Amino acid sequence: MNPTLLGTFSVLWWGMAIPLSRIFQTEIGMLAYNGLAFTIMVILGFSYQKYRKTVWDKAIFKNKYFYLRGLFMLLHVACFSFAALMVQKEYIPIVILLNYFWPSAVILYSIWISGVQVTRWLYFIVGMLVILAALTIELVGSLVFEKLDFQPLDYICFVVVFFGANCWGVFSALSRKYGDVSGTSTVIPFYHAIFALLLPFTLIFTPESFATTSTPFMIPIMILCSFGGFLAYLSWDFGMRKGSVVVLSLLADFIPWLSLFFAHILLGVEIGNKTILSAVLLVSGAMVARYGTLPKKIV
Repeated sequence: MNPTLLGTFSVLWWGMAIPLSRIFQTEIGMLAYNGLAFTIMVILGFSYQKYRKTVWDKAIFKNKYFYLRGLFMLLHVACFSFAALMVQKEYIPIVILLNYFWPSAVILYSIWISGVQVTRWLYFIVGMLVILAALTIELVGSLVFEKLDFQPLDYICFVVVFFGANCWGVFSALSRKYGDVSGTSTVIPFYHAIFALLLPFTLIFTPESFATTSTPFMIPIMILCSFGGFLAYLSWDFGMRKGSVVVLSLLADFIPWLSLFFAHILLGVEIGNKTILSAVLLVSGAMVARYGTLPKKIV
């Protein structure tokens, strides 16, 4: 399949990521959910490689970028999971907008790491400023105009998820430049295996986690979603290495709208006018910034 088109699946799936993560983690806890989800993805990942009869080159395990990519991917997952669960539910829209700074982070770090060229500096700078303005409106507006009652843990979640968004940008840029020599997408199961270790930990120390779900079909649904998550990681890695990083980053900018929609549908979170304005500015600024990196002459 076309790598860019395949990477688009990740965009659609991740639009539901935060609302679904909140639901599942609330049901059985952060450690139990991540342990189960990543164990399933590890099984799927190694099964997929066995089906393809892929033999890992020992050289990739000696490459520092194999470990560096894994570090930033795991940091992103940890930050994402923590913020999605620990923030007060009514402030999830803020977490969504901060988390989806990552499409802009992808292009930002790709300029620094992967050699993506800025062809129109004025557009690129204006776009990045609009993105920062969108996030500022959401945060400052919540404090000044809506007078929301943030708790200390909420502030921690905001910082953590923004840091995690930058980590994903670094991971994607590293995969673009060094993926072919450090394992491509075939090494993703090795990264997932770190979080899969949480499953035996929770089964030993908190076995009641899996017995307290309020919905009988919650575990099968989680398993199905883990399969979708595996495909999303695989598609994104392939798309970033072989497809158009600019197009994928542009498409990914629409994830905030999808995520806010699903947060409203699945979690019952109210989406105010300020949040809608911030989401529009976030996407608009990202589009302008992407335009600043497009080739002036397409051959």
